[in-house]
Amino acid sequence: MLDASLKKRRYVISAGVIAGIIGFLIAISPLGRTLDYLFYDYLFVMRGERPVSPNIVVVGIDEPSFAQLGEQWPWSRKLHAQLVDKLFEAGAKTVAFDVLFAEQSDPEGDTALRDAVERHPQVVLGAQYDVLKTPHGDVVSLILPSDKVAGPATEVGLVTMSIDDDGFVRRVPIVQGGYEALSMKAAQMYARETGARINLPSWFAEGGRELAINFVGPPPSFRSASYYQALNPSENLPPNFFEGALVLVGLNVKHQVNVQAGGLDRLPYPFTRSGAGYTAGVMLHAHAASSILEGSYIRELSDTIKLTFAAAAAVAFPFALAIMSTWAAAAVVLIIVFGTTVDAYVLLVRSNYYLPAVYFVIPIVFVYVSILASRLWITWNDKQFIRRAFSTYLSPKLVSELINNPDSLKLGGEGVEATVLFLDLQGFTALSEQLKPEELITVVNRFLGELSEIVVESDGMIDKFIGDAIMAVWGAPFRDVDHAERACRAALKMKKRAVQLARHDPLGKLLKVRIGINSGMMVAGNVGGGRSFNYTVLGNQVNLASRLEGANKHYGSTIIVGEETAKLVSLSFELRELDRIRAVGKTDSVVVFELLAEKGELDTAAKNALSAFEHGRREYESRDWEEAVKYFKRALELQPDDIAAKIFLERCRNFKQQPPPDTWDAVFELKEK
Repeated sequence: MLDASLKKRRYVISAGVIAGIIGFLIAISPLGRTLDYLFYDYLFVMRGERPVSPNIVVVGIDEPSFAQLGEQWPWSRKLHAQLVDKLFEAGAKTVAFDVLFAEQSDPEGDTALRDAVERHPQVVLGAQYDVLKTPHGDVVSLILPSDKVAGPATEVGLVTMSIDDDGFVRRVPIVQGGYEALSMKAAQMYARETGARINLPSWFAEGGRELAINFVGPPPSFRSASYYQALNPSENLPPNFFEGALVLVGLNVKHQVNVQAGGLDRLPYPFTRSGAGYTAGVMLHAHAASSILEGSYIRELSDTIKLTFAAAAAVAFPFALAIMSTWAAAAVVLIIVFGTTVDAYVLLVRSNYYLPAVYFVIPIVFVYVSILASRLWITWNDKQFIRRAFSTYLSPKLVSELINNPDSLKLGGEGVEATVLFLDLQGFTALSEQLKPEELITVVNRFLGELSEIVVESDGMIDKFIGDAIMAVWGAPFRDVDHAERACRAALKMKKRAVQLARHDPLGKLLKVRIGINSGMMVAGNVGGGRSFNYTVLGNQVNLASRLEGANKHYGSTIIVGEETAKLVSLSFELRELDRIRAVGKTDSVVVFELLAEKGELDTAAKNALSAFEHGRREYESRDWEEAVKYFKRALELQPDDIAAKIFLERCRNFKQQPPPDTWDAVFELKEK
């Protein structure tokens, strides 16, 4: 049978594993990806701006240009041809158009642009590659520049951006359908023109992959000029504005000003989270080109590694956190969450590396929450069980202490010094012959209910009800140095209350109580297993208390206490040394005492009777039968109903006629329990 604590730990671990698996599934779900996107974006927001490449310039087809040129979109391609010539005249090294020239335009305009592109082979024209999902399969759409504009040697780059599930742009597809991205093509051409070296990722040649953009910052990120300004840079812009530059041309309007089909071409990106708003597609290409030229693109873990880490966290941490305390586990989780966040930030800033902390933080957090919840549930369940199991048998104060210290109820036992009390209803058998069953139960419940309440009020524990008997304990489950005094005080109250009940209850008038009390070392603990157990005390001292309760029948007494109890309470209670006995089934003899009252509560007659009896007992053990008889007679004169005095008087008379052997030890053998 498993120890209860081991069962609980296994339950906690099982709950943690299940929660870890759920956390893992959430981490790889759309929700997990969304959280990962948020974490990714806010790392950029926390990092803020980084140094901007001075060699990248954006020429925006913007509202001022529409106003100055007075033309509707699409503009005449003569303007674009003129722009190309002006840019190269101003010193530009490469010009890339984030504009689609897919259809034929007016022949004169097409020819002008084609001629300009042929004069300046460092021009990259935009193309578009899309994969459309249909019920019948994927349909590839490739839009290239019109052959009226682009010749066989014209460089073409894809303007298509990778849009994540949340609509944000974070990556650019490098190669699709055999064509490179506009930013990649422009960066390569610029590098050839300037002699720069591009540090491409190792997987670049594979194709079909995306490059994570290292965004420079919120706008204005790059040097930029309006389209109309670039048509006449010498008058509208500072000197050498385009000297040695990679120029990207594209729409950069904030409102739809006479722009027909195609929309605004503005998309959200990480810095949109900080209130930067949407940014133009041409700006996104500028960020991507900057990342490629500088080799600062974001390195990322592969999906396989991310999933492996997430799965490992989901499976390993339930075992790790389950052996820790709740506070230690919380500290570990906080350190992990904070540490991975800091590490992710440092790696992004210093190494352009993205650590997807969310993928393994989510399972860990789920594991911790599950472990915390399962421990709270176990604690609550244990408290409810304790409350249900003990509220009837312990005072509210002790129940609260027990709830706060449930380990005292663990399966097994421990040695405690305590006092146990057995109470039996004398006259029950005779009463059961006179009453109907329902009347008998009513009477017994009334007596035992009121008497057990005295136990609870005195901070004792009702161990069990045994038919018409009560077993109660003081000193367990909680240590109590006054356990013997509490038990004796409760016994006297029970004796008094039983007399009152019998006096006022016509049905229970035959009932009296017999009480046995004994103190000493005993084993306290749960007998049973799991949820089916009884907290009790066991041992020789417990058995002796039961025998003392039965001994009352012989001496006509109500409360008999053992020798150890008498030693503990002699200063607080009036005791009468009753006899030296050997109980049934016992080999050792013990001195037993009758509990009479609390100290100072005996009247004069009772005190004198007690004194006479004690003198008689001393003479009795000294074998002076004549003197003993005198004292016992005196005790009976003062208390004619003293059965114990009658017993000793009879013994003295018998020993006077037939003296005991020399080995006589004054021990009386009880013949019945």
